[in-house]
Formats: sequence, C-alpha cells, structure tokens
Amino acid sequence: MKLPSTGDLIYIKRNISGVITSGVPGYDVNWHSSLTTIEPNQTAIVLKAYNPHADNKTAYLLEDPNIGVNKSMVVIVLAIGNVVVETIYSSDYMDIISSAP
Repeated sequence: MKLPSTGDLIYIKRNISGVITSGVPGYDVNWHSSLTTIEPNQTAIVLKAYNPHADNKTAYLLEDPNIGVNKSMVVIVLAIGNVVVETIYSSDYMDIISSAP
C-alpha cells in the first residue's frame, strides 16, 4: 500500500470521520477542533502525513478503519476547500490520485 505524503492529491471515495482543526477565523469559530464526516466524491490536498507515537495519548483514541490488520496508523492532515481536517489514512476509503514530485 502506497502511503500519502505532503502535496499528494487524495480522492475521498467513502464517508470517513475526521477532526476539523481550522476554519475561517472569526467566521467558523465553532468549527475549531470539532468532529466531522468527510463526504465522498471530493478531493483534498495532503498537508502532512505522520505516524502517531505510542506514548502520545491521542494515539489511543485513533482507531484504524482496516480492522484485523496489525500495522501502524498514518494520520493525514488534509486541506478541503478552506478547511483543514485530520483523519486516518485508509486505502479502502481514499485513493492517491496524484503524487507530489
């Protein structure tokens, strides 16, 4: 499985949960750090991809959508329009359609 990296274009093919970590200051104030569902049939740019450390308390809150496979999770930070969303990468839920050079 190819993992996403900064600058990749991702296609969302199924609903997936995420956390909105930013919005338009002064307008989307209530969106700061809120749970959301990322709808399918849209694209997003990968701003960052990382593996959470086992000693990080938030790593225990994350659940890999690929159940039954013991592997490390990859958290991706996506730009969707003017919103930044964090979610767990899964090739079952999204495709990498263009990779950054």
